Amino acid sequence: MLKKSVVLLLLILLLLPTAFAPARVEAAAGMSLAPIFRDNMVLQRDKQICVYGTGSGRGRITIGDVTKEINATGGSWKVYFEPMKASTSPVNFSYELSGNRGIIQNVLIGDVYVASGQSNMALQIRDTDHSTLAAKDSSILRCNSYGYWQEFTKKSVQDFSAIGVLFAQELEAKLNKKIPIGIISVALGASRVDDWTSEKYCQCDRFYTLPHSDFDDNDKGHHDLYKKYIEPIAGFSIAGVLWYQGESNAGAGEAMHYYEAFKNMVTCWREAWEDPDLPFHTVQIMLYAADKAKDANGNERDEYSIRIAQGEAARSMENVTVCTMLSYEDTVLANGHLNVHPTNKLPVAKALANAALTTYYKPHGDYGKAPEYSGPLYKEVKVNGNTAEITFNHADGLKITDDSNFVRELEVRTNSGRWVSVDGTLVDNKVIVSLDNISHITGVRMGYRNHPSINLYNSAGYCASPFLWQDENAKLEHTPMTSWANDDEMHWHNCEVEGCEEKFEAAAHSGGAAKNCTTKAKCEVCNKNYGEYGPHKKTEIRNKTASYSGDTVCIICRAVVKEGKPMAVIYATIAAVIIGAALIAVIVLILLKKQRLKKPSSENKQ
Repeated sequence: MLKKSVVLLLLILLLLPTAFAPARVEAAAGMSLAPIFRDNMVLQRDKQICVYGTGSGRGRITIGDVTKEINATGGSWKVYFEPMKASTSPVNFSYELSGNRGIIQNVLIGDVYVASGQSNMALQIRDTDHSTLAAKDSSILRCNSYGYWQEFTKKSVQDFSAIGVLFAQELEAKLNKKIPIGIISVALGASRVDDWTSEKYCQCDRFYTLPHSDFDDNDKGHHDLYKKYIEPIAGFSIAGVLWYQGESNAGAGEAMHYYEAFKNMVTCWREAWEDPDLPFHTVQIMLYAADKAKDANGNERDEYSIRIAQGEAARSMENVTVCTMLSYEDTVLANGHLNVHPTNKLPVAKALANAALTTYYKPHGDYGKAPEYSGPLYKEVKVNGNTAEITFNHADGLKITDDSNFVRELEVRTNSGRWVSVDGTLVDNKVIVSLDNISHITGVRMGYRNHPSINLYNSAGYCASPFLWQDENAKLEHTPMTSWANDDEMHWHNCEVEGCEEKFEAAAHSGGAAKNCTTKAKCEVCNKNYGEYGPHKKTEIRNKTASYSGDTVCIICRAVVKEGKPMAVIYATIAAVIIGAALIAVIVLILLKKQRLKKPSSENKQ
C-alpha cells in the first residue's frame, strides 16, 4: 500500500507541471503555430492580423467569431484576418491543425511593440531605480520574453526590459486603460545595428571588416540575432518598434556610416513585417565617452557621428522619431562619474511614450494631446555669404539655457574647407552664425564631439540634437596659409585641404592663461587653445541625501571637484574626533595633576 501511494505521489508530481503549462500550439504531427502565439498574448488592433506557422496539411484558425481555412502544401503557411478593434476582455482564439485541436487562453487585442537594441534596452527593471514602480499588477499589460507571454505583475516584470515596462505603464495611464499594450523584448547587450539586419540588407564588406572591440573575426558575416530573434516574430502584427542602440557602432571610421546601416535595418524590418510604414521610435545615445576617448582596442570613439545619424534619420525618414536625451545627463551620473547604463530609465520611457502618443495615438483619436518628445532638430540652413540662418523642427519656445547669451557648440566651414568655432545668436526662434574675413560659409555643424555642452533647448526641456550640414556643391579653395594648427607646445600655419600636408612657420606658444574649466590657455599669437584648463570657480553640492554628504560639482563642466562621503563615515569621524579630543583632555588633566603633585615635594626639600 505504501509503495502504491509513493508511486501515485510521483505520478502526480510528474503531471502537475503540465496542468499549468501554457497552451501547446504544436500539432502532434504536421502543422504547428509559430511559437509567438501563446496564452496571454496581445494581437494588434486596427491592422490586418497575420497568423502563421509551419508544416503542410489542412486546418483552421478562429479568432472571435471569424474562422479562416488553411490548406498548406509548401512547408509553411499563413492566414490573414481583417483588422479588429481593441478589446480589454479576452477573445476566443482556437485552432485545428492536422486534426489536432487547441485553444489559446486569455488573448487581448490592443497595441504591440517590439523593444530592441543593446544593453540599455535590455536592462532589467530589477537593476534600475524603478523596481517599485512595477508593483502594480495589470491585466491589460503583457510582456513577452523568450517566447512566453505574461500579464504584468510585480514578479513577472522584474526580469523584463525596464524601458519596455515603464513605456507600457505610461501608455496605460495616458490612454485611461482602454487599450491593452503588449511588449516583445528582443535586446542584447553590446549588439550592433548590423547584427539585427538580414544579410540581404547588411553592408558586410563595409562594417564587418572594421576593427571593433565588440566582435572578432569569428563574427564576420553572421546575422545570428536577426535570424534568432527577428525572423520568428516578423509577420506578427505590431504597432511599432522601440529602438535604443548605437554605442557598439561608435568606432572611429565606421560611425560615419551609421545612418546607412540604420536605414538598411529599418528597410529590412519593414519588408519582413510587410509594413512599409512601420514606425520606429528611437533613443539618441547619451553622453558617455570623453572627447577623444578610446575603446579597449585603442580605437578612438566617435559617438557624435552616431547622434548626428540618429537625428538625421528622424529628420529625413518617414515614421522615424528620435528622443534626444542629452538633456538628461543627470540620469547618467553615478557618484559623479558617467555611466554607460544609467539606472533612471523613466525619462527615456516617457519620451518614447510621448513619441507614440503624438505620432500614433493622437492621429487615431485615442489621445487628445501631442506631447513633445524630442529636442530641436535642424530643418534648414540658409547661407548668405559669410552668414548662415538655421531653422529647427521641435523648436517651440527655443531658448538658451545658460547665462552666456549665445548658442554654443557651433562650427562653420569656410570656403577653404576649414572648420572654425563660432557663437550663434538666437533671433526670432532661429539661430544665426557668421564669420568675418571669409567669402562664403560652406558647412555648419553642432555638437561635433563625444561630450558636447549644447545649451539650445525647447520649452519642453529637450536638448537640441547634434547635426551636420554641408553644401555639397561648394567648390573649396586651396588656401594653405589661412588656418592654424597646434598641439600643447607649438603652433603653425597648416593647409587643411584634404590630401595636403604642408606646414609653415612652426613656433612655440606665446602668453595666455586659462580663465575657467571650460577653456584652455589661449596663445596670444595664433589665438588657439592649448595647455591646461583653469580652476573650477563655480561649484555646487549635488547627489546629497540623508545618507550621503553630496559631491562638490563644477556647475560649468559638471566635473566632480570633491567626492562626498557616506554620512555614517562623517558621523564616525566626528565621533572619533570628539572621543580623541576627550582623551587628549583627560591626558592633559592627568599630566597637570601630576605636575601639581610634584611641586610641593620639591619645595619641602628646600
